[in-house]
Amino acid sequence: MTPLTPEQLAYLAGAFDGEGQLSIIKNIRSDDKKRLRNYALRVEVRLGQRRRLWLDTIQSWVGEDNASLGRNGAAQAFYILRFKAAWCREYLPLIRPYLILKGANVDIIMEFFALATPHRGRIGAGDEVWAKRDALHVKIKHLNADRSNSHDVMPSNESQLTWPPKVQRQLV
Repeated sequence: MTPLTPEQLAYLAGAFDGEGQLSIIKNIRSDDKKRLRNYALRVEVRLGQRRRLWLDTIQSWVGEDNASLGRNGAAQAFYILRFKAAWCREYLPLIRPYLILKGANVDIIMEFFALATPHRGRIGAGDEVWAKRDALHVKIKHLNADRSNSHDVMPSNESQLTWPPKVQRQLV
């Protein structure tokens, strides 16, 4: 993976704060295999926008192997850039210091990643790990719902914002 500059990390943080979705998605399985759970949980990190050029630029930074661009919405008029889990594991901790609104989402996602276990023919996670994963899914779901229903998501006083040390030096 090509390293991102601090400016690109900060720009991505602004993009995720403004236009991004950082969540844990529950996928219901529809196959007939006997399993303990009929669902899977996965991390969903994406940016949505009507202007493809903006998303193409971001995809060029992260690499086409690390993010996929698709279309959505009425008449396929909305573009979505989805980031792959391996990229998220490496770069979300680097973006985290620059996030203002969605830092808690990254914290939850990184905790979810820490609970990951090998799969595909190997021994999977136990009930305790699944309980923790389910709790993180619910926690981030409520966090996203609370944020979307709130009109006052920014602190009323700019001094309440916590900026990364490098940015604090530049602001002074």
